Amino acid sequence: MANQVQLDPNGGVPSIDLTFGFAQFAKFRIFLWDQNGQNPQEIMHGSNLPGSPHTFSIGVPANQLAGRFVTWDALIASPTGGPGQQYSMTAVFSQNGNIIQGAVFTRAGQLDGAAVDMDQEQFV
Repeated sequence: MANQVQLDPNGGVPSIDLTFGFAQFAKFRIFLWDQNGQNPQEIMHGSNLPGSPHTFSIGVPANQLAGRFVTWDALIASPTGGPGQQYSMTAVFSQNGNIIQGAVFTRAGQLDGAAVDMDQEQFV
């Protein structure tokens, strides 16, 4: 079951800030899905290379997001290689310039060369 992001339906268009820890390289995609978890629409794809943006608008007014899902997946790799490394990816949702309470989600794990990870949340 997805975690929930509580939006103000009268507030502005929410955004997601996606960051990666431990100085690891990441290539990612972010999707918005309908209330049935179908019909994905890509919001953004990119990487965490220096100078690349990491905050993205969801692109849909808050009052049209109730029950919809957002997912992101990432290929995460160590630029130096080697066993025993760590990775983390954190998504922070905001609306009207403020972080939404309870809407910070982190996934982390071992990184032996490369890893693929994903997460999903549901707007309420």
